[in-house]
Amino acid sequence: MVAFGMQLPIQSQSTIFVQPWEPQAGAAELVQVAQACEAARFDYVAVCDHVAIPAANADAMSTTWWDTIATLSYLAAVTQRVRLLSHVYVLPYRHPLTAAKAWATLDRLSGGRAILGVGTGHVEGEFEALDVPFSDRGRLLDEAIDAVRAALTDEFTTHDG
Repeated sequence: MVAFGMQLPIQSQSTIFVQPWEPQAGAAELVQVAQACEAARFDYVAVCDHVAIPAANADAMSTTWWDTIATLSYLAAVTQRVRLLSHVYVLPYRHPLTAAKAWATLDRLSGGRAILGVGTGHVEGEFEALDVPFSDRGRLLDEAIDAVRAALTDEFTTHDG
């Protein structure tokens, strides 16, 4: 089965893909786009994840990257059917139990529409700002996937890592 969706504008404004109208847009315009996607029967809408763009990357990436969970939660309240995807959520930035709780809450509030797409991240300076070793991001992602999966399926889980 092919799923059809889109990464939403406005919430991430990398200079590589931002359109001229996006810097002046806000939540109302984001809602309009998400609702138009739902009306067009898109399977999902997606948002990106960056926590702290370093100054060295700001010219290329900009510093406008809305929080993934907050943005998807807001959109869950104004849509009914369209799935809500992180494209991608950088698990190595976060404690796995915190991530699992946030995603379980979003899934519950959205009626089961949350899709957790994960990745390692690629901005070394962002890892430095968060005091997470960039060189460990692959291992941290692997461990976090296991820990989040366990936390989402077993309320009293244990995990080594």
